[in-house]
Amino acid sequence: MSDDKLSRLGPQIRSLWWNIPSCICVLLAFVLVCGGVGKLFPREVEGVSPKLRSFRAQKDKFEVVFLGSSRMFHGISPKVFDETTRATGHRWQSFNAGFDGLSTPEGFAISRRLLLDHPHKLRYLFFELTPRTGAGTPLRDDSVTKRDVYWRDWKSLTSAFRIFGLGLTLADPNLPGARFSFQRWSFFGPLLSANFRLWARNEANVGVGFELNRALPFWMSRPEDDQVPPAWDGFFPLSQPMQGKTMADYQAALEKARRETKTPPPDEIMRRELAEFCRTLAKKKIEVIFIVLPSLWWGRGVRATAPAGQMVLSYDDYTRHPEFYEEQNRLDVEHLNARGADLFSRTLANDFVAMLNRGHSLGAP
Repeated sequence: MSDDKLSRLGPQIRSLWWNIPSCICVLLAFVLVCGGVGKLFPREVEGVSPKLRSFRAQKDKFEVVFLGSSRMFHGISPKVFDETTRATGHRWQSFNAGFDGLSTPEGFAISRRLLLDHPHKLRYLFFELTPRTGAGTPLRDDSVTKRDVYWRDWKSLTSAFRIFGLGLTLADPNLPGARFSFQRWSFFGPLLSANFRLWARNEANVGVGFELNRALPFWMSRPEDDQVPPAWDGFFPLSQPMQGKTMADYQAALEKARRETKTPPPDEIMRRELAEFCRTLAKKKIEVIFIVLPSLWWGRGVRATAPAGQMVLSYDDYTRHPEFYEEQNRLDVEHLNARGADLFSRTLANDFVAMLNRGHSLGAP
């Protein structure tokens, strides 16, 4: 390039150079504004936000919290659990923080929100073991809902990068293909990309402006609050007789459980994430108790995924716990009805106290 052309480009290059600080300032301002909007106007998520507010209002009452999917939400009664443990000399109060459709990564994020306000008495967290590393992350943007976005914080993103690294490098015969193979890239690459996009969408508060424009003024009560009873323990029982397809699915799943005893292999990636989760809570003097709920379908056979040395209470074995699979105690293939929840809550409380009495203390294997 000639000196004449360089001399003509000089002012443009200098202009571009001086604009870089301006661009950085604009970007920082954007980040600060997005962060401020997120703090002042947190996303309202149907079915999630009211329960989190209910816990926050009572946070210093609870020694025990149950956190899991709809199997836990509709299957464990804190009232029954507390009455049962009280009869053994433990005056605990518990809260059911289960949510319909909760995945393990969302459960991690929910636990961080529960602990954000420093509940002073919390000692035990019952956490449901659920299968599948990629569960809860839609890979296509056109299938994203508000529920997929709200919980994507920085720690969830770092977890996504860890899972990506393990997915490519882990020598695990249960993963698709060999290490660094196309099969590994084709699964874990899109998963990481989706997690990153959802995190960015949450951090940028995409769509919050439209939500605020439609919402009531922030100083007015939220409609969801009117649907939550005061001092709610988080439990929502369901009862209706099984019939039609629900009954047919239940009978088919029950017959399959009677025939098959083979359990799926452990998810090594999820096991490592769960171990990190336990270490984080142990620093706060909170013990994680993993629980496998009475399931005939998606929730079966996941005990092996629990980290070594952690307390696990498992009820997915039909032969050991037939009472939880009787028709009068079931809502469907995956869930207990109100009667089953009452029975299960008492059994869980007694089993937990018995395990503690056998010498399992905080941090002990």
